[in-house]
Amino acid sequence: MTDMFDKDIESIIENPVGYYDHPTDVVRDSKLSLDEKKQILDAWEEDARRLAVATEEGMGGGEPSNLADVAEAKVELGPVGLDSDRPETPTKTG
Repeated sequence: MTDMFDKDIESIIENPVGYYDHPTDVVRDSKLSLDEKKQILDAWEEDARRLAVATEEGMGGGEPSNLADVAEAKVELGPVGLDSDRPETPTKTG
């Protein structure tokens, strides 16, 4: 895991896997605010959903999507991690 303070929070949101080995690492990072954790996990979820769709369509690169791990981390984060006020992520059917 890279020292996340080498980059700003926007860089972490753009590429969570570059800073964290697992989504639960975000939840357990005491240096982040609750809102920052939510933003990072939301970005990670969006990436995971896109990867899952690409893999289903035969365009994946072989890496796992981590979607279940992100969902588990959001549950661990609590109610703020589970809200539905953000736009829908693109899916194969919609």
